[in-house]
Amino acid sequence: MNLENKSTPALSETVAKTADVSAKEFEGMTRQQLIERLMALEQEKRAQRFEATECGHICAGMQELITHISDTHVGSGKPTYRCEWEGCARNQKPFTKRHKMYNHLRTHTGERPFVCPKPGCGKRFSRPDSLTTHIKTHSNVRPYICPAAGCHKAYYHARSLKKHEKTHE
Repeated sequence: MNLENKSTPALSETVAKTADVSAKEFEGMTRQQLIERLMALEQEKRAQRFEATECGHICAGMQELITHISDTHVGSGKPTYRCEWEGCARNQKPFTKRHKMYNHLRTHTGERPFVCPKPGCGKRFSRPDSLTTHIKTHSNVRPYICPAAGCHKAYYHARSLKKHEKTHE
């Protein structure tokens, strides 16, 4: 018996469930036609864009989009803060903490309220963590030591050591 030319109701129902369409669309189709239609529907499904209109984030599927929207844009109960600076590269992406938005705003205003306490230094920073990082340069303690054999370099910051380690590669 050649299944290629026979209509297969059970397969058409499976295709309908998989593709989320009406089974009537598949009535009278041969098995081969059903398989081809299913493949076409899958291709269409993959071609669909699942994009969050609020932020432009693109997701792999509808469930991922729903999760993104609920986690990022809806009902977290937490307030969000947005940079309203015209032309800001963040493009209205929200901050969850007000102080983080204020720190960000300083990138637009140029304000640097955090001053190095070392006499004679005078360096200023827009963020407190940048000042903390800078203060380490005034001590003689360099806790980040190169592990390479024969190399005795040491650094104030982990990122400087990481950059240095690339010279040994």
